[in-house]
Amino acid sequence: MRGTKSVPVILTARDEQLFQFLVDARVCDREQIKAVAGFESTNRANARLLRLVRAGVLKRFFIATRSGGVKALYCLSPRTARRLSAPAAPIQRASDAVLIADAFITHQLAVNDIHIGFCCKCPAKFGVLSIKWLRPKESLSPTVRVIPDGYVEVNRATECLAMFVEVDLGTESLSIWKSKIQGYIRLAASGEFQELFGHSRFRVLVVVPSERRLANVRKTVLSYTRKLFWFATLNDINSRGLFDPIWLRPDGDDRLPLL
Repeated sequence: MRGTKSVPVILTARDEQLFQFLVDARVCDREQIKAVAGFESTNRANARLLRLVRAGVLKRFFIATRSGGVKALYCLSPRTARRLSAPAAPIQRASDAVLIADAFITHQLAVNDIHIGFCCKCPAKFGVLSIKWLRPKESLSPTVRVIPDGYVEVNRATECLAMFVEVDLGTESLSIWKSKIQGYIRLAASGEFQELFGHSRFRVLVVVPSERRLANVRKTVLSYTRKLFWFATLNDINSRGLFDPIWLRPDGDDRLPLL
């Protein structure tokens, strides 16, 4: 295959796996790509990504980090997106452009962390047989006007655990949260969830940037229900993993494991 810069490249199964992930994730950083594509070496990941960028099958951008540096971000090139019937590139800037802080990118990278945490980092000790991740593109139903950041089914021999994912980075008002809470309660109480997804119960995993934000959203949820919702910070998830005892329910102080 020959890219727009006339740099030949032969695509591998690992490349195609990465492209399929990017169809859903839209944009990733290198560490996420290493986890998805199975790179154990940063140098090898850097070399392969550079090759794919020069071939025109990926686009690369840079964004400032909190430490004052920059890091690379990658998305499908328009040509690769067309080949996969995927949405157009989410960042309409020239390759290698340096981006200012972007709420879409920050949120998407956080959602990717949850996706990868489920699909690439689930410990074998939990006996998980399969994990299915979906990214809803529209409201769950005409009566439940909620679009989750993700929906995941964790299948074990004894159960299938269904969970919606809501990543909140502190930008959504509590009035929006009240609408989401009411929507999820309606979905559970009406039986519509079972009609749509084939399961009788679900959880809503709420991921927030700080303990302070966790307390605020948790308090709002508790005014409606003690059920359905589970809460954790993105820092705990990234440092300890989704499956560790890091989760809080709407009331109580016990940190619970996900499984």
